[in-house]
Amino acid sequence: MAASTHHNEEQQLARLWQQLNTSHLLIIVPRHPNRSAQIQKQLAELKINYAVRSKQQTINNQTQVYLADTLGELRQFIAGAHCVFIGGSLVDHGGQNILEAASAGKAILCGPYMYNFNEELQLLLSHRACVQVNNIQQLQQVIQQLLTDDEQLEALQSNAQQVMQQQADITLAYLSHLQFD
Repeated sequence: MAASTHHNEEQQLARLWQQLNTSHLLIIVPRHPNRSAQIQKQLAELKINYAVRSKQQTINNQTQVYLADTLGELRQFIAGAHCVFIGGSLVDHGGQNILEAASAGKAILCGPYMYNFNEELQLLLSHRACVQVNNIQQLQQVIQQLLTDDEQLEALQSNAQQVMQQQADITLAYLSHLQFD
């Protein structure tokens, strides 16, 4: 799934999905659901078979992309995903929150533009809990590998979950170091 995508990312990801020619479903959750009509137009131009959540369209065996253009459901879509691409990172936006996918124990992928979440990214990268790519071609290679290598997929998922478990007590640690008068 692609979480919190921005302008031009959806089209790039849909084109990538076509090239992969996989039976797996790509779920796109745009950061701004009001862009749904524009995204649908791009998907139609690519001749992608897609379904739209806000229209309550049904997913079938031919559906390649599910456009989840509704609010308040990102967590549920992340929970059901094997792998999460972090939007705003393939275009120069700075990325979106990477910790939500990590706390759900998902394999995380992101593009080169993650400067809004650099500390979090470095933490996950240092624990092999995330894969950062430089461009769409590298992203395609990584996704293709994860679709066929369950061991690597499970390692990324496990590493993400472990990192977040290690960080679970951070609030208590901060409070224990504070002195109250």
